[in-house]
Amino acid sequence: MLKNLLFSLCILIICSAQFGCKGSKKSVQTPILIGGFAKKDIYFKVQVGAFSAEKAQDDPFFEGVAGMEVMMDTSPNGLIRYSTGEFEDYDEADALEQELKAKGYDEAFVVAYGRQSDGYDQRIEMPMKQLMELYDKAE
Repeated sequence: MLKNLLFSLCILIICSAQFGCKGSKKSVQTPILIGGFAKKDIYFKVQVGAFSAEKAQDDPFFEGVAGMEVMMDTSPNGLIRYSTGEFEDYDEADALEQELKAKGYDEAFVVAYGRQSDGYDQRIEMPMKQLMELYDKAE
């Protein structure tokens, strides 16, 4: 009996060393978080401008986005940023970016936000290329 036990132990050790066997434990995959958010909680908007001071609602700057909901937030360095749209799909936000550039918003670009349970969504301060690499890998 001891001989059989030693034989089984030797087989297990050889299997582990040569074939990377880890026994019957299942690995748990850690979800990829993007700026602290799961993929399902991320959406895209288009930033149309950033300024050192808040603009009045009737400012001519907003003529090209009349009829669209425009959201204002403050950047980490204190700029007042304006963005519009809300898309689950990056390509839809990109299409709006192109439309807005055609209207004269030359510096428009797609940005990402994460939904928070308190209702105050947070801008994900990450370069879009890096964000999309993580987004494409996430489930």
